[in-house]
Amino acid sequence: MKLCVDVNECERDNACGQGARCTNLRGSHTCECPEGFTGDPQTGCIDIDECLANPCGENAGCVNAPGSFSCTCKDGFQGDPTKLCTDINECSRGGNETLVSSELCHKDAVCINTPGSYRCECRPGYEGNPTEECLDINECISGSACGINSKCYNVPGSFKCLCPKGFDGDPYKFCENVNECAKSPCGQNADCIDTIGSFTCVCQQDFTGDPYTKCVDIDECSTIDRPCGLHAICENASPGYTCRCPQGFTGKPDARTACEQIDVTTVCQSNFDCVNNAECVQGQCFCRDGFRANKAECVDVDECQTDPCGPNSLCSNTPGSFRCECSTGFRGSPPAKQCKGA
Repeated sequence: MKLCVDVNECERDNACGQGARCTNLRGSHTCECPEGFTGDPQTGCIDIDECLANPCGENAGCVNAPGSFSCTCKDGFQGDPTKLCTDINECSRGGNETLVSSELCHKDAVCINTPGSYRCECRPGYEGNPTEECLDINECISGSACGINSKCYNVPGSFKCLCPKGFDGDPYKFCENVNECAKSPCGQNADCIDTIGSFTCVCQQDFTGDPYTKCVDIDECSTIDRPCGLHAICENASPGYTCRCPQGFTGKPDARTACEQIDVTTVCQSNFDCVNNAECVQGQCFCRDGFRANKAECVDVDECQTDPCGPNSLCSNTPGSFRCECSTGFRGSPPAKQCKGA
C-alpha cells in the first residue's frame, strides 16, 4: 500500500502571481501580497507608494521603496523626519554668528537665514557680490548726500556731513554763513569785511599795521613826499593830515596847493628867513628901521616928508634913512644943529 504525501505547490513556478508570497498548506497553498504591496496575489502584486499619503513629518521628504518608504529631512532642516524637521540656522552654527557669517559671506556682508537655506547681503553702504566682495559706496560722489554749503566725508559703509569753518547749521540740510564781523574780531582802527565762510580785516583809511591786532595812524607828513603845497605846514592828524599856511601866508587857493606870503611878520629863526629890509627879532620878522611893511614887502620910509632937518636945510631920502645939509649960504649940522646964516 502506498502513502500519500503533501505536494508543495509553492515549489512550482507561477504558483502565485509576481511579487506574491506563497504559503504551502496540507494538500493546498495560499498566495498573499506582502506588506507594502497590493493587488491580486494570484496574478501579481504591485508596490504601494506610501509617499502619496504624506506619511512623513513637516519639512521632510518621502522616498518610496519596494514594499516600504523612508523619510529624510529636507536640505537645510534637521530633526525627526517622521515627526518634524526644523530649520537649520546656517548663519549661527554654535551660536557664533560673526564667525559663521565671515565663512559664508564677505566680511562686509551679513548672513540672513531663510527656511532651509540662507542668503548673503552686502551691509548698508556697500554693494557687490556679497559672497565674494562688497565694496564701499562713496555716497559723496552724487553731490546731493549733504545739505547746501556742507562738506561730505565718505566713511566705510556710510558718510557724514559737516558744516565747514565759517558756517553753522544742520549739515544734512543747510549750512549758513556765519557773520564773524558781528563779534568784532578785528584790531583797533580796522574794518571787518564778512566773506563766504570767513572774514577779512583791513585797516581804515589813513591807518596802517596789522588789521587783526592794531592799526596805527599813518604820519602822512613824514611818509608822503610833499603832501602840502609850497610854504605850507603839514600837521598829522588821526586819521589823515591837514595843511596850513604859516603866519604871514595865505592859501593859493589852499594850503594843499600853495601858500603865498601876504605879510612881513612871518615866523623866523634867522634874518635869512625874512624878506629884504626885514630882520628876525625873537622868532618873528619885522621891517628894519626906516622901512615899513607893505603887504609882504618892507618899503623905504621917506622921512623927508616930515621935514626932519629943520629950517634952511635940505633933506635927502636914503634907503632906510635920510640925510640933511644946510642950504647955500647957511651953516650948521642939521638936524642936531640948525642951519644959520653965515
